[in-house]
Amino acid sequence: CFQKNDLENLKKYRHYLVGLIGLYVLSIHLPNTFLKVIMLDVGQGDCIVIKTPFNKTCLIDTGPKLYSSHYSKDQVESIIIPALKANNITHLDIIFITHFDQDHAGGLNTLLSKFKVKKIITNGNIHDIQKVINQKNVPIFKINAMDTLKLDPVTTIVCLSPLQFDPKSKNRNLNSLVLKLNHKKMSFLFTGDIEQENEEKLLDIYSDLLPSNVVQAPHHGSKTSLTPSFLTATKPSVALISCGRKNVYKHPHKNTLETLKQQGVPIYRTDTNGALTILSDGKSLFMNRFIKSTL
Repeated sequence: CFQKNDLENLKKYRHYLVGLIGLYVLSIHLPNTFLKVIMLDVGQGDCIVIKTPFNKTCLIDTGPKLYSSHYSKDQVESIIIPALKANNITHLDIIFITHFDQDHAGGLNTLLSKFKVKKIITNGNIHDIQKVINQKNVPIFKINAMDTLKLDPVTTIVCLSPLQFDPKSKNRNLNSLVLKLNHKKMSFLFTGDIEQENEEKLLDIYSDLLPSNVVQAPHHGSKTSLTPSFLTATKPSVALISCGRKNVYKHPHKNTLETLKQQGVPIYRTDTNGALTILSDGKSLFMNRFIKSTL
């Protein structure tokens, strides 16, 4: 038990002790300085990591199961999980699946088997996802156009598309999610595989919401997307393209690259630059490439 002198010493230093405890508690909740967005190089596919200043973690798509036909190792185990661990990510609060093409969702089952995931959010194609994840105990939610998710006090994600999920559509791209990430004064537009038809609808309905500092070229930079009018409306400072080296689709298409060039938008590509990392303090963007282009 405490002696009298011990109690007197505790009283004497109680304010100091309370201050130390307060600093410790505060340090737990203090945010990091930067939002981090990483477009991983997963070959011909999409996988984007988001880590907010308050350590909320998201993944937009999981890429294909294999990096390429010439690289047989599961890219979730060889690329995605090592990248998450390298960035001190021990779990994912959300995985967004923009649509159920294999180059966007092929790694989902492996990732759920190897990594802790709190929930999955998708465009409405819940049935196909339920079949793939083999009854793993991860809740799946549908997100609708104009739904807003507050990731932390300074970071939100807004869904802009699809305006209405069409389960009968044979073209999954038309049902792809479009997500706008807002962090203070900075914003990122992630476009999945939307095509010109989707772009025109977005221009008609949400033109005032489209301007973004960073824009992902839709559908890996294919010729069916990123029309000049859509690019003009988004007003990006930087364009990101996720595509595989020497892919059979010849993405990105020369017309897409020319559209970006004509509007003076810097282009960063995973096939020539490797993984692309952007840090933001909410006022500025800081870009880093894994490798420098030799093309």
